[in-house]
Amino acid sequence: MMFLDGCFILQFMYCIVKNKRETMKMKSYDVAFVQRDLFLLENQLPFLVLEELMRLSFIKDDGRAMIIEFIKQARATPPEEDSRIEVAKKFVRKYIWAKQGPSKGKLRGFEGHRMHLLEIFRTEIVRVQALIDCKCSQSSRADWFSYRSAKELKTVGIHFRAGKIRCFSDVKFKSKLFSGQLTLPPITVDDSTKSMLLNLVAYETCPDAPEDFSITSYICFMDSLIDQAEDVMELRSKGILLNFLGSDQQVADLFNEIANDLVPNPNAYVDVKNGIENHYKNTIKIWIAEWLHNHFTSPWTFLAFFGAILALALSIIQTYYTAFPSGN
Repeated sequence: MMFLDGCFILQFMYCIVKNKRETMKMKSYDVAFVQRDLFLLENQLPFLVLEELMRLSFIKDDGRAMIIEFIKQARATPPEEDSRIEVAKKFVRKYIWAKQGPSKGKLRGFEGHRMHLLEIFRTEIVRVQALIDCKCSQSSRADWFSYRSAKELKTVGIHFRAGKIRCFSDVKFKSKLFSGQLTLPPITVDDSTKSMLLNLVAYETCPDAPEDFSITSYICFMDSLIDQAEDVMELRSKGILLNFLGSDQQVADLFNEIANDLVPNPNAYVDVKNGIENHYKNTIKIWIAEWLHNHFTSPWTFLAFFGAILALALSIIQTYYTAFPSGN
C-alpha cells in the first residue's frame, strides 16, 4: 500500500511541477482536492518510502528539488516581478548553485531527518531561529499587555508593510521618529488555507514534533491583529493578505476561528511585541499620530490646514505693517 501511494504521490507532484496535468486525466477540482489531501496529517506517508522511490526515478537531488517546487506551488504564492535583483538571483541560482549542488542552496527543508511531507512544508514556511531570536526573561514577556487590532495600530501611527520573504517568521517592527512600521510576510488566503493551517497546528501538537510551536504562534499573532473586516482591509491594502477566499469578514472569521484555544510560544515575536508596547507608552508619539490621523487623513484636509496657516501668516504680516508703517 505504501509503495503504491508513494508512486502516486511522486507522479502527481511531477505532473504538477512539469505542467503535465493533462496526462493525469483529472479534473481541476480533483487536482485541488488531491493537492490539499497530501498535506493532511492523517495522510502522511513516511518520507523514507519516498526517498527510496526517488532513488529509482531521479538523479541526485532532483526529486527533492521537485518536492520543494511543488510545495511552493501549493502555497499559491503569486508570481514575483522580474526586477533586476530577481534576475541577478536567478543567475546566481542557475550558474553558481548548480556547481555547488542543490543541497547547499535551495533544499533547506531537507536539513536533518524529515518524517513526512507536512514537516517539510512546515520547514519551508518558518525559520525557528528568526522566530525566537533570543531567550527573554519573564519580565520582558510581561510587557505584552493586550491585543490590539490593525485598525487600532494604524490610529496610533503604526503602519504596515509586506515583507519580501514569504516566511511566517519574517515579522519585524521598526520604530521611527513619530511612527512605527510593522513588517509582516504576505500570505495567500483561499479555500485551502484553513485546512493547511489546521493540519500544521495539529502536527505541532504531536509528541514527536518540534516544540517551538511556530505555526501556532503565527496564527495567534495574526489573530491579535485581525478582529473585524476593517483589519483585513488594512492588511490587504498593504499586500500582506491576498484574499482569494471571499469577503474580508470571511478572512477575519477564519483566523478568529482557528486561533480559538491555541497556546502560542511565549518567546515568539518578543522583540516585535515589546516594540509595539514601547510605542504605546510614548505619549508624544501617540498624540502626534492621533493628530495626524484625525486631521490629515486626506490631501484635502492638508490643503485646508496649509491654507489656514497661510491666511494666518498673511494676517499677522498685515497687522504688523498696519501698526508699524514702513515710512517710520
